[in-house]
Amino acid sequence: MGEAIFRRSIQILSGEGSVFLFCRRHENLSISIPDSVRRRVEYLAQEDGVPVDAFVAAVLTQRVAVADADSYVRSRAKTGRAETMLEILRSAPKAAPNENDWLS
Repeated sequence: MGEAIFRRSIQILSGEGSVFLFCRRHENLSISIPDSVRRRVEYLAQEDGVPVDAFVAAVLTQRVAVADADSYVRSRAKTGRAETMLEILRSAPKAAPNENDWLS
């Protein structure tokens, strides 16, 4: 899925604050965003040293991955049993975390 998103080209239309996405297969997606968001995207892409299209593709890919992971966890939670989870937790070693595992 991520590869398909990275193949998309993105054109920022100045003034209107729109983003026009098009794919080599001529699939179009046009969205309107505030000019302030467009400027921020351009700035962040420049800071990362990547083209705007690559930056937006990475952000979209990350957001899709988060949504997919959330859906997966929710679907697995529906089939799980609390008692099974507690059994697994009880079987874990009763030891202090490693020094590198502490949160600061």
